[in-house]
Amino acid sequence: MPGLFTVVELSSSHLNNDGETVILKDTTGAIIDHVTFGAFDDGSKNDNAPLPGKGLSLNRFPDGHDTGNDVVDWFISKQVTHCTLVLRHLCH
Repeated sequence: MPGLFTVVELSSSHLNNDGETVILKDTTGAIIDHVTFGAFDDGSKNDNAPLPGKGLSLNRFPDGHDTGNDVVDWFISKQVTHCTLVLRHLCH
């Protein structure tokens, strides 16, 4: 929905330090979005989003745009923005 955003903040106890797949589902269990980042092997590591370090965020840009290639759709940022779906990685 335009103008709305979601911030997801997970502690290191929930994420693998080397990479992971995060899946966002609605209340019916339908997949809304997903991102694979770092060295997690989902069949192809070549299209994974980069692995953010401690205190950094993984942001989708542009907002709502999904090419199906996480390395293109996501970037690392030092700050949480109000225009992107954000995954803050607190591992390491």
